[in-house]
Amino acid sequence: MKSKKSEEALKFAGITFRGTTRVHLRHSLSGLKLVFPVNAELIILANKDARFRDVLSRHFSTFDGFWPYLIARLKTRKRIEKISGSEFVHDVFDYAAENRLKVFFLGSSQEVNKSARGEVAARYGIEVEGYSPAFGQPLHGEETTNTILQEIRHARPQILMVALGAPKQEFWLDEHQRELEAAGVQFAMAVGGTLDMLAGVYRKAPRIVRSTGLEGIWRVMLDPRRIKRFPNPIRFIRIVWHS
Repeated sequence: MKSKKSEEALKFAGITFRGTTRVHLRHSLSGLKLVFPVNAELIILANKDARFRDVLSRHFSTFDGFWPYLIARLKTRKRIEKISGSEFVHDVFDYAAENRLKVFFLGSSQEVNKSARGEVAARYGIEVEGYSPAFGQPLHGEETTNTILQEIRHARPQILMVALGAPKQEFWLDEHQRELEAAGVQFAMAVGGTLDMLAGVYRKAPRIVRSTGLEGIWRVMLDPRRIKRFPNPIRFIRIVWHS
C-alpha cells in the first residue's frame, strides 16, 4: 500500500512535486520539513542544473506561479493547488500564532529583515527573530555558516524562513538540514523576495493580476531590474511540453 507521501507526489517538468496541496503540507511528518515554492524561473533553472533538480525533488516543492500550476493541472488532471511562497507564509504565521511557535527570518538586508519581523510580530502576535548575513559574505563560508547556525541555535525557532535567493537558499537548507533539526526547527521554507513584501518594499500584485498569470510582468513594472530574471517563455514551454 502506498504511503500518503508517495500518493501526493507528482512528477512534472523533471521535478517531483511533493507539496501539491495545503493539507498535505500541514500533514505531520517526522523530522524537519523543507518547503520550496517553484515558479517558471526555477523550473528552467532546475532543468539546467541536475543538483538543483534533485534538491527540489527530494523535499516539498510546491507550484508557485499561475502558468506552472495551470499547465500541470491540465496535463496531469491531478488535484493540485497553486501554493506561492508570498501567500502561504500567511498560513504559516496563522499556524504559529495558534500554536505559540517562534519564527526566524534568515536573509535579505538587515533593514528589510528587521522591518519584516516587526510587521509580522505586530500583525500576528507571534515571536519573530532574525539574522541577515553582511552583504558580500560568502554564504557557504565556514565562518558565515557557523554564525548563522549559532544565531538559529540561540533563538530556537520552530519555523525558519530563508530569503537568500535561489538556488542558494534551497542548497543551504538541504545542506544544513541535520543541524537545523537539531536546533529545534520543524518547518523551513525558501521565501526569496517575500521578506521585501512583508516589509512593504514591494507591493503584492492585486488578486486579478495573480489570477491571470501576469504577476511576473507586474513585478517587472515595479522593478525593471527584474527583467533579467524574467523566465524565457519559449524555453519554459519546451520543458513542460516534453515533460
